[in-house]
Amino acid sequence: MTGEFPEVRERPTFVQLSGVRFLGLLIWIICGLIVAFFASWLFTRPTFASVQAMLGDTVDPKVVVETLRALRGDHVDHYRDIFQLLVLSGLVPLVTLFAGYTFGRQENERNARSETDGNR
Repeated sequence: MTGEFPEVRERPTFVQLSGVRFLGLLIWIICGLIVAFFASWLFTRPTFASVQAMLGDTVDPKVVVETLRALRGDHVDHYRDIFQLLVLSGLVPLVTLFAGYTFGRQENERNARSETDGNR
């Protein structure tokens, strides 16, 4: 009998609509921060010429390469730590919090309705 009628889709609630908009904004912020961090890392990393200018022309090239490797490692560590602090420890948990509240609330309401309908 129920196969004859088309399934009625529930309209999203205000919490769901505003939650989806806010989640979209947070995701765009995260994507923007990823691009900004990558561009900043790419354009500020030490180059061979800058290390050679810093150490002088009389230094052995192997020392320049080792110094460059150490400076680039420190540079990557610095950017990775800031990225983890801002994005991975701050914004990603915020996204999961809002997504869980927005869509988990709907599931709880459905379960409560189905239990009350089953008891009748």
